[in-house]
Formats: sequence, C-alpha cells, structure tokens
Amino acid sequence: MLRFEEYRIFVECENDNYVANNFIRPAIARLCSSQNVPTPRVRHFSGRTNILKLYVDGKVRNSILIVDYDVETNWPPDHRHILDKSRPLSQGSPLGDVLHYVDNEKGCLILIIKRYLEDWIVRSCHINCDPHEIKAKNKFRKLCNENECVRTILTKLSDNVAKIYLELIKKI
Repeated sequence: MLRFEEYRIFVECENDNYVANNFIRPAIARLCSSQNVPTPRVRHFSGRTNILKLYVDGKVRNSILIVDYDVETNWPPDHRHILDKSRPLSQGSPLGDVLHYVDNEKGCLILIIKRYLEDWIVRSCHINCDPHEIKAKNKFRKLCNENECVRTILTKLSDNVAKIYLELIKKI
C-alpha cells in the first residue's frame, strides 16, 4: 500500500516556513473556507532535492511544494521535467520570477522561486542589501513585518497561489 501525505505545504527552510504560515496559508484559508476545501498544513522539509523526491516518488497529493531555483545545473535529471515544464506565476516582475508547475493528476502545485526566497525579495523590492544578510530568521521576519513592499509582493504571491490551489483541488 502506497502511503502519501496530502493537504500540505512543503517548504525548504525557516524563512519559507514563515511565508507559508503567515501569508500563503491564510490566503488559502480565506479563499477556500467557503468552498469546502481543506487548508493545507505547513511541513518543513529540508532541501529542494528531498521535497521533490517526495513528489517524484508519488508520496504527496493535493499539496504545494515551495523550492528554490538556485542554479539550473543543480537540478537532478529526474527532477528536470518539473523545471522544463514550469512557467511564470504571472507576467512581469516580481511574480514573473516565481515559476510554477501544476500536476493535475497528483493535485500538486510546485513553486520555484528564482534563485532563492531572500534574493527574490531583495531584487523585487529593490532593497539595498546582500540577500544573505536577511537569511537569519529574525532579520527576515522583521523585514516582512516592517517593509510594505515585501508585504505587498508576498500577499500577491499568496493570493495567486491560493487561486491556483483552489482550482487544482476542485478538479479532484
């Protein structure tokens, strides 16, 4: 018997976890509450390769997987089809730098953030700092709470993700 997890948001790191719990999950809850669609729970799962292995091995259903793009050469051959078939979440910046891949059969949405979350935020909001400076979770959380541009793009990201997730789950 194949066991799998469903109705989850899989994330790579603490900052992804913060975004998923404070932006994406609430957006899904608002949109899906009247639609009888479960709000996925967040699961911190170390590393893109480990998260995508769950997907490739068929161990997740009806879930969102959030991974960093990093560099293309770091993608293992058995995960390349995800990257190759992904398309921008929205045209233009900043959501154009977030790719998404939808698997209707498994009910999975994979988000691929170009380079990585902190880099995407720094570039999108034109913040004058090295993205590595905000990797520490306290600095990242402070930035999310205090910077209006960061809150705005994370809200736009979350609203787009919620709409796609709802459409995906309703098909099942």
